[in-house]
Amino acid sequence: TYTIKYVTTYSSQSLCPDSSTSTITITDAPSAKFTYPGKFCNNEVNQLPIFPSGSSAGEFTAKPAGLVFANPSTGEINVKASTPGTYMVINIIKAGGGGAEAKDSFEVTIKPVPVVTVPVDFEVCNNVTVPVTNFSSTPAGATFAWTNTNSSIGIAASGSGQIAAFAALNPGTAPVTATISVVPTLDACDGVAASYVITVNPTPLVTQTADVTVCNGDTIPAISFSSTTSGTDFSWSNSNIAIGLAASGNGPIASFKATNTSNAVISA
Repeated sequence: TYTIKYVTTYSSQSLCPDSSTSTITITDAPSAKFTYPGKFCNNEVNQLPIFPSGSSAGEFTAKPAGLVFANPSTGEINVKASTPGTYMVINIIKAGGGGAEAKDSFEVTIKPVPVVTVPVDFEVCNNVTVPVTNFSSTPAGATFAWTNTNSSIGIAASGSGQIAAFAALNPGTAPVTATISVVPTLDACDGVAASYVITVNPTPLVTQTADVTVCNGDTIPAISFSSTTSGTDFSWSNSNIAIGLAASGNGPIASFKATNTSNAVISA
């Protein structure tokens, strides 16, 4: 900014000379130049423009529609409220004080944050092969990083991409669970983790029932089965219905009358 002062003195033959003073101020032309610090993921905090020395904010607009300003007077962008896309941001300083209008523009890109789709929770038995688990994302094209809370089921503690087919493992007597958490990444933007649970049920073992020898016409009391695995259900089959017992059934065997109409020992 420069200030110039003019002093003009009037003189005459009279006894009353006079003078006047004029001041001219020359200021720098306004600058609307600005930038933003890179491209932004759609889940980032608000972003402010960067002004070089001598530049300032005027009124900010953007085109096309979809970019949301938290404050158009400062250029602060509400990234989370904006729609992913590429925008031309414009800063206009209106003419005033003898200066012309100043205008500048800068391209801003809001990148989408991917959302991963994972399987629903599921159960599987010990030693059963679980097929390849494929993840997908919206928008498509994300990469995936996953973690597993229980590697004893047959999956590594962590990995990337899809989960390869594996044999589910549970040598114990109670169900075991593992939580798989998956984080999608697209164009350097990390999405929110999504999780699902795999339950691996053990192989149940039935407690052996002692052999029984009876005579024809004797009543055999009900036979109940047990297992070291809680919640086990039982189904049974009979190789010889001539003894008075059905060929198959579920649960305990009800009391029945043993039969043998032959002259030889029979068994089942």
